[in-house]
Amino acid sequence: MMMAQCFSPTILIASPTTTTEKDSRYQESDRRQEQAQAWLREFIRDQHQNLARDTAAGRGEYLNSAADYLAIISGEHDRECFFQAAQARFSEIFPPGLKYDAPGKLSESDAQRVLDGFVRVWKAVPPDKNCAAPSGNVK
Repeated sequence: MMMAQCFSPTILIASPTTTTEKDSRYQESDRRQEQAQAWLREFIRDQHQNLARDTAAGRGEYLNSAADYLAIISGEHDRECFFQAAQARFSEIFPPGLKYDAPGKLSESDAQRVLDGFVRVWKAVPPDKNCAAPSGNVK
């Protein structure tokens, strides 16, 4: 008597489904990062004076809000280290000569420059509590 071999169809389909699920998660993550960048850029445009004040002080609700967006964009890092590093790098984040589109509203291109400065500082900060502020230019 010959026994029929049975194959589980779920085993055959599992690999493509898993790949599709991973791709979907990556796409969702990319979408969240892009959305967070757009939100942070607009936040910088509207609140740059408050954000600059908090950055110069190395603490404050506006700087903490920026850190919330940066965590979505680039992963979580130690916030106290970030606050110290942002304070130390203030002139790199907020360079002189920023331009405005409207009264109190930073131009789109300069908001992007400020955002890029924050991202550079954020990425240079270690994710743990080893908090020596980075030295030299952060690129």
